[in-house]
Amino acid sequence: MQENFWGKLSRRSLFQRGGMLAAAQALGAGAEQTASAAPMQLANLYRSIGVRPVINARGTFTIITGSTTLPEVKRAMEEASRSFVNMDELMDAVGKRLAELSGAEWGIVTEGCCAAVTHCTASAIAGGNPERMQRLPNLAGLKSSLAVVPNQALREKFMAARVDMVQGGNILGYTAMLAAYRDGQPWLDELLRYLESNRDFLVKYVRTNFPKLEMGVPEGTYLAWLDCRKAGIPGNDPFTFFLESGRVAFNDGMTFGRGGEGFVRLNFGCPRALLVQGLERMAAALARLG
Repeated sequence: MQENFWGKLSRRSLFQRGGMLAAAQALGAGAEQTASAAPMQLANLYRSIGVRPVINARGTFTIITGSTTLPEVKRAMEEASRSFVNMDELMDAVGKRLAELSGAEWGIVTEGCCAAVTHCTASAIAGGNPERMQRLPNLAGLKSSLAVVPNQALREKFMAARVDMVQGGNILGYTAMLAAYRDGQPWLDELLRYLESNRDFLVKYVRTNFPKLEMGVPEGTYLAWLDCRKAGIPGNDPFTFFLESGRVAFNDGMTFGRGGEGFVRLNFGCPRALLVQGLERMAAALARLG
């Protein structure tokens, strides 16, 4: 029986073997013959961790690890691994070469599609301004999330629903998640205090200025439901009314199913000034009703 390659590795032996392989590359073909035993043991790498290789009869799909690497790409990667370069210079040179090949203005290598979209969004916002780059606060594009599904049957359904979808986040998302869990508690505490203050302000404003609207007090979210059924709004359609008469866009209660008629959902997870502006527009629109 073939021994489990990973099971026999210690931290020290891993670095020792890594050093041997690096030395073999530096010495050339003769030394590569000497170090050929280690790559041979890696031939069954997937099976050594309990993963069965499959025959790809589908095409390039992320769910089956995308695509195999072309020989010329492998040769280029092997050649590049022999030297150290300045990363900024490398990215600049690669961007220029990609532009030449594609006819685009410039190019950039990213970890995946999501990372590319993140870079494009950031560049569109900040351009080449370092100060603006430092002020980019929105992590919405740094997608990374966790799903804990203890029930095996539900977990299998969840996994099946993800077929052919991107199976993981990007390196920026992972980095952002790590930073948030490790260093984000003070920011979260401040955010929760701000949201609570916005919620209390909203509740007081609605009860004081909108006697025909009803609103419960949200306990665990930054979304508030406004019951507008007694406001005399034409067609009992507050979504359209506030959008057209007050230029305030809510979530329409109708989109959430039966029972949502006459309701709108307000997101108070925003700057206080914006919340006040929206409420004042609502007040003006209702006043015009008479």
